[in-house]
Parts: sequence; C-alpha cells; structure tokens
Amino acid sequence: LSFLWGDAEHASGGSDPAMEALGIKMVQQARGKVSEPGCDRGAAGAQAASGSALAGDFKSLRPKSDKVELRAAGAALDGASLSLAAWVLPPAPADGKVLSIQTIASTKASGCAVDADHRGVAVFLNEWQTNSGQLYLSWGSAASGCEEIATAVNSVKPGRWTHVAATLSASRARLYVDGELLADSERDGSGKLLGVDRFHHGGDQSAGVSDRLFRGGETALRVGAHADGTHPLHGLVAQLAVWPTELDASQVAALSCGAPPDGAVAGTPSRLPPPSLNLSFTHTGGRSLPEGSLSGAADPPLETVPIAQVVPKEDVAISAQ
Repeated sequence: LSFLWGDAEHASGGSDPAMEALGIKMVQQARGKVSEPGCDRGAAGAQAASGSALAGDFKSLRPKSDKVELRAAGAALDGASLSLAAWVLPPAPADGKVLSIQTIASTKASGCAVDADHRGVAVFLNEWQTNSGQLYLSWGSAASGCEEIATAVNSVKPGRWTHVAATLSASRARLYVDGELLADSERDGSGKLLGVDRFHHGGDQSAGVSDRLFRGGETALRVGAHADGTHPLHGLVAQLAVWPTELDASQVAALSCGAPPDGAVAGTPSRLPPPSLNLSFTHTGGRSLPEGSLSGAADPPLETVPIAQVVPKEDVAISAQ
C-alpha cells in the first residue's frame, strides 16, 4: 500500500498518527524524477567525472584490427564481486540502419558457446539485430556463454550522454541507467522481476549469477568491442572505471551525478572505493599507456571528440590509473 501526496517540487513531509498506530509508515515519494542538488547529468556529468573535455570516439577504430585493451590480474577485472561504470553517448541510427549490439566493455567473447573464451562479463547496448535501447550485462556459466539481464526497451536513449553501471556480487547482478536501478537478477517479494531475465540460456532453470565462471589469471578488458573484436561501439566514451567490489545504489548515484570514480559520495562522509581500472581520454598524441599493473594500448590511437560534440581530427592516448 502506497500513499502519494504533493508534487515533484513540493512533496509533503510529516506523519499521520492514526496510520502509525496501525503500524503503517508514511513514506515521502515524489511523482516523477527530481534532479538532486548539484547533480551534473549529461555532458556536464561526463566532463566532471573524467576531468577532461574529451571523449574517445570508437567509430574511429576498425573493429577487427584496432583495439583498446588493458590487462590486469584476474581479480581486478573478473572477480566474484565486480562493478563497471561509464559515461557513454550511444549513436543514433541513420536511415533505418540497425546498429545491433554496441559493446561498452567486455572480458568475454560474444555468443553462447560454453568454453573458456566465454567466461567473464560483457556490458553492451541493444538486443542483437535491433536498436532496442536496452542495457545488457552478460556472463558465462557452465550452462551457457551468454547468461544475461537487461533493462526495458528504450531505457537508454541515443544521441545523449548517459551514465550506465553494472554491479555483480557472488549471487546478484544489477543494472543502472543515470543512477536508477532498472534491472535486477533477484525478484522482489511479490515475485516481480525488474528488467529482463535472460539467464537460463542453457536450459538450467536453477542457473543464476552464483554459477558465473571466471577467466582467472591475467584478464584483458576490451573497451568498445567484445573480447573477440565483434559488436563494435559506434559511439563515444568519456569515462570508464572498474571496481573489484559491488558498488551500492548511493555510490552509483554519485557517479551518475558527475563524481569521479574515486570521488566523494554526495550527502555522506564516504568516498567511492579505489577503482582497479580508471580510463579517461586526453589529447597527448602518444600511443602507449603508463607502465604498471595495467598495460595495453590503442593502436592506432583513437580520435578524440569534445564532449560538447565538436569533432576535430586528433589522436589520443589513454590515461590508465
């Protein structure tokens, strides 16, 4: 039972003693979305999070031969708990073209084969052979190489900067768009599922997130395509980070409001945990990444695009922390 009163700008507070005497708590709930104070969404959020005016233009890569790939110990990019978040600008289909899957980042090959190449995770937009505007999280298990959850159709709009996030624990998967939880692998108390349940491809109805298989050892994260080079992204990425832990809703909300990947969580004394991978795009003209626990390169370099969408022809190196 839900009581809704007030409007989005002037929601009422207070309580009702008669209701409370019956054990019914009145909860303030605004009609529609309200922008949080100081929340930078869209292009402003993407620029604030990355600390840069530039984004990587993945249309400038040839999908099979060019790649943006980083490697790290498996636990950093493919552990039991994992979160991935990014600011992306999905492309708008032109002249009725079907874009199909648009990969944001992946440690696994595309497809549903049950083998070592399909262990890991992938975060992408669109159902295969559609422009569905859905956000997907896919993983591999012993039953299938493409267990998935997804948001509802048209939850990610083309042609605008959007914050997307995927979180995983040992038993649960969630997807967020602009800070809002839109898909969850667990059903609520009434049995209702948020988003789209697609994690029984292998026919095992008991299969779930807890059956996810890991790559182990050194793991490569490919940005803008699946690990086998398929389903390339034709859009822009301004900031992408990976954490070896499951972020909570408040942490994802802070990221969606422009907080940097290791920044403060608004309204609380806490900060986001240190990311194991933090990608931003800056114009340097260089080709290599700094030496350290992460290694890799964009070869040839990506072109940069100002987040404000003025498109120069420049090379870009990737800053990895």
